[in-house]
Amino acid sequence: MKRPTWNPDATGRRDPGLEAPRITWDAGGSTLGADAASLLRRRAALLLGLLAALTALIVALDLLVLHVTPAVRSPYEAAAWPLEGIVPIVLGLAAAVVLRWPRTVGGVEAWTCGALVLAALGSAGWDAVFQPGVPPGRTNAILLLVAAVLPWRVRWQVLLAGAAALAYPILAALATEQLPWVRDAWAATPEPIRDRVIRSSVSAALVAGASVAVTWILQNLRSQLRKAQRLGNYVIERDLGKGGMGDVYVARHAWIRRPVAVKVMRPDPARGEETLGRFEREVQLSAALTHPNTITVFDFGRAADGDTFYYAMEYLDGLDLQRLVDRNGPLLPERAVYVLRQACGSLGEAHRRGVLHRDVKPSNVFLTERGGLYDYVKILDFGLAKDLGPVDQELTRAGQVFGTPLYIAPELARGESSVEGSADIYSLGCVAFFALAGRPPFEGASPYEVVAKHLNQPPPRVADVATGPVPPALAEIVERCLAKEPRGRFGTMEELDAALAQVPLATPWSSERARDWWAAHPPATGDAA
Repeated sequence: MKRPTWNPDATGRRDPGLEAPRITWDAGGSTLGADAASLLRRRAALLLGLLAALTALIVALDLLVLHVTPAVRSPYEAAAWPLEGIVPIVLGLAAAVVLRWPRTVGGVEAWTCGALVLAALGSAGWDAVFQPGVPPGRTNAILLLVAAVLPWRVRWQVLLAGAAALAYPILAALATEQLPWVRDAWAATPEPIRDRVIRSSVSAALVAGASVAVTWILQNLRSQLRKAQRLGNYVIERDLGKGGMGDVYVARHAWIRRPVAVKVMRPDPARGEETLGRFEREVQLSAALTHPNTITVFDFGRAADGDTFYYAMEYLDGLDLQRLVDRNGPLLPERAVYVLRQACGSLGEAHRRGVLHRDVKPSNVFLTERGGLYDYVKILDFGLAKDLGPVDQELTRAGQVFGTPLYIAPELARGESSVEGSADIYSLGCVAFFALAGRPPFEGASPYEVVAKHLNQPPPRVADVATGPVPPALAEIVERCLAKEPRGRFGTMEELDAALAQVPLATPWSSERARDWWAAHPPATGDAA
């Protein structure tokens, strides 16, 4: 019976099992200038259009009643009834204007409020004249629908609700005083006209007040949600996954609208100061690196709650090497060389600046497009990086094992305190093995078994494991990278890069070949870093 294989990266960098805390993005809560105006414009136009369609349907039904039943009680009613069609016409025209013209939040709100006030006045008058003694159902429906759907400021809902609440009693009083047939209709029941007007007016006022309360409550909820979604100048849009020590989200800069990936440090009450120290060091080490194949860090800050730290880095579309191989199989040797040489450039600069990555693995080697260049590599996640200079022992915790067991160097697995750049060379050799063979050099039923193999067993030859041909020179490079002792490996990333450059390849890989490959294998929605 085959033993289960422990391989946490087998399904990719951010598989569904790695659930980051979800932050739901509610577009209705946006306050970002033009974006907010555009959102409000679309929402207002949709609401006005919906109200126009509903009132037009009511008009059609009323006209049907007018022509097929003896519901009309006087010549005045017969003449006035078709005027009901003014309301959907006003709403429809307002929807068209709001959708195209106002460019600011205030402009959208003013136009929308004007149209809704006219509609509310028309509906209140119609309710007072043709629905005697009955609470103003159409007006109430408009107020509640607007409060629930439209994310505008409370002052505009107060204006609309006040106009509707005052319009109904005033129009009902005028109609019963000036129009005999309306007065007769109101007097058709034993209850005095005045009492019925007051009762219906109180009902209208209560609904108007309730609509204002609904708007205020929803506005506060949106405001709280915005605060929960915003980190400094960055507005969170959706979760992306997990990285070393933190959760990663897709966000946009509030003003320049540049998409970024934001890493948020997960609180650790037991080791808060230590975790914060490591997180800050990750930012500092990452920000000190300038190689184009290293992920770029833009910003670092603390959220308004004082306990949440974050940093913003460039957002990448594409696939990490783990998912690329999982989905499409091992790389061609020439493509593997193309990717590995770029990784050497990034890690070589880090080593020259005294920074050891310590977590080089396929899911931290990301392939993207930059400026028309395809298969452009970005090295991610310096969360376990170590400054090769003096380091605070409270942060390094001597003897603690760092890295991913499938790709960890033996000296890191032993917890040695003095580790050099050759540890990253070993891990990059494991990555090369994975890229060519579709599996890491060592697998096992547990992390401990994998680590034991890294420490004690010679690695298999990649040419014997790979399903396709591997040039002997490339196989020798991988074997040398996987030497148990650091002195048996390449001395620097530059030496490794030079060796890779000398591998004889029939058809070297290029950005043009990569472009054609990506055109035939586009990444799925949500593939990013």
